Amino acid sequence: MRLALFGLPGAGKGTQAEMLSKHFCVPHISTGDLFREMLSSNTDLGREVKEIVTSGRLVSDDLVTRIAFKRLSFKDCKNGFILDGYPRTLVQANSLLCSDYMISHLVLIEVIESEIIKRLSGRRLCQKCNIIFHISNLVDVDHKYFCSQCQGVLVQRPDDQRAVIETRLKLFNENMSQVFDFFEQKKLMVRVNGNKAPKDVFRDILDALQKA
Repeated sequence: MRLALFGLPGAGKGTQAEMLSKHFCVPHISTGDLFREMLSSNTDLGREVKEIVTSGRLVSDDLVTRIAFKRLSFKDCKNGFILDGYPRTLVQANSLLCSDYMISHLVLIEVIESEIIKRLSGRRLCQKCNIIFHISNLVDVDHKYFCSQCQGVLVQRPDDQRAVIETRLKLFNENMSQVFDFFEQKKLMVRVNGNKAPKDVFRDILDALQKA
């Protein structure tokens, strides 16, 4: 099983990636995690990435692909993988198509934008223990929320503000439309309704893959 998993920020992609990884007994490979590892490593590739990032330049499609393919060449990917965050451009999608790591399906978890905004803008972070909560599960005390573990004050992260979220959603749609069209034309696209409980979304993904 070789899957690429996508969804708007807040669609629950990370949760589904972990569930699919356990179900199929294949690794969950997040390109975001790979880049963080690269930035902290002292390898040639890590130093190359660090130099680009610190100079403010964009990481090229070629370099992103090299990093992704290097990880996909590991033995634990022999029987499949769950790709999270790759491919993000049409160039990357074409590189994947022509490689030994071509995916069987791209799974898109679709959630209406109003729900995404509600999910993300309602998140609150404890300043003491860094636990994340959602205001739907909290009691408002004089317009403040407190951590149930350490009683620390909960705050909203800057990237969870509504205006920032709306910008992120717009960029995601603009950047990913070509990639989704590419896999749609190849008949490798699986769309799943993400406006449900995680266990129900997971079941729907398995059903959709079986029918695809």
